[in-house]
Amino acid sequence: ILPGYIQQLTALARQTSRYQKQAAYLTSQAHQLSYLLALQNQDFGTSLNHTQEALHYGQVAEDINLQIASLARKAYIYFCLHRDGQRLQTYEEALHLSQTCSPLLRGYIYAGLAETYASYQDEARAHEFLHLAHKHFPDHPEEDLTYSYTHFRWPTFYNLAGQVYLNLKQPEEAWESFTTVDRLVPTCEEPY
Repeated sequence: ILPGYIQQLTALARQTSRYQKQAAYLTSQAHQLSYLLALQNQDFGTSLNHTQEALHYGQVAEDINLQIASLARKAYIYFCLHRDGQRLQTYEEALHLSQTCSPLLRGYIYAGLAETYASYQDEARAHEFLHLAHKHFPDHPEEDLTYSYTHFRWPTFYNLAGQVYLNLKQPEEAWESFTTVDRLVPTCEEPY
């Protein structure tokens, strides 16, 4: 069903009208959803294309949050593909735009930068960005305007923090972050 919706929304988002920005807003979100579906199948090429389209329609919508969310997703693909240089470049592009974005996205971008710098063994920059991420991440992410299409939460933050510490060869801190994720994510006692 989603490709049909994207096709219809894209047609509306390309037409100059008073509804163009609203259509572009929805088109960007539809591409971000498609990114997730393609990523589940490890179809990184299709996922990357959807992040590019999501970014483009975020620009048409003139919505900085959509643009940054699209870049964050693009950076995650580069993480999966072990393309550290492209990941860093993408996070830096998002950071450049992040001055007026939602606190949730700003916190996520800082955490992504921390993890990326840690992969380069740049301990000072990794800790600097991890501190900024913790400072900016909202207490209640589900109340952030972007939560409906990002679903970034505290477990997301602590997972990235754990990866920072693993990359920096600080296993005790990594263990603490990952056990925090375990405490924050509800467990299912019985199978479905």
